Amino acid sequence: MKPETPAILILGTRGIPAAHGGFETFAERLALFLVGRGWKVAVYCQDEVERIDQRVRSETWRGIELIHIQVASKGPRATLEFDWQCVRDAASRPGVCLVLGYNGAIFLTWLRLKRRKIFTNMDGIEWRRPKWGMAARTWFWLNEWIGAWASHRLVADHPAIADHLATRRPRSAIATIAYGADPVTSAPEAPVRALGLEPGR
Repeated sequence: MKPETPAILILGTRGIPAAHGGFETFAERLALFLVGRGWKVAVYCQDEVERIDQRVRSETWRGIELIHIQVASKGPRATLEFDWQCVRDAASRPGVCLVLGYNGAIFLTWLRLKRRKIFTNMDGIEWRRPKWGMAARTWFWLNEWIGAWASHRLVADHPAIADHLATRRPRSAIATIAYGADPVTSAPEAPVRALGLEPGR
């Protein structure tokens, strides 16, 4: 009997190809890596439109299914609308749900009700940042707690984040996976020499 192809749905970013930031770049790199190893990978992509004419549509990019979700809102409301529509759609698809960020974690309760496996990369501690007003900080704090408890496993990208998450969940539910970088195999030496340094030392 042929083994079932592993499948993963990546939620929580604006989509790929990456054009917005760290989570999008991570989603793109991970998706390409997994597709190259035989996984079935789908990534949710946010399409902001004036009028919704096709809420969900799919296309394939480099072997990855891109699930486009149309939203007609703007700003934070668009993000919440997108997160909710992604969760609704993901609940009916096969695969593990990898959620990047917890800002819309309140919607993960729907995936739990549908008995879906959820892994969440919890990102930073947004509710502590002074740039946010009290309402936003309360929202982030609440969603951090919900994300921590609605997810089967949590991923931290730094040991300090893992320490913080350990105040929410047992350490056995938390994995620390630091971001990587492309290896530098060759680079110009002139900028190093201009600083009076010798390359390779």
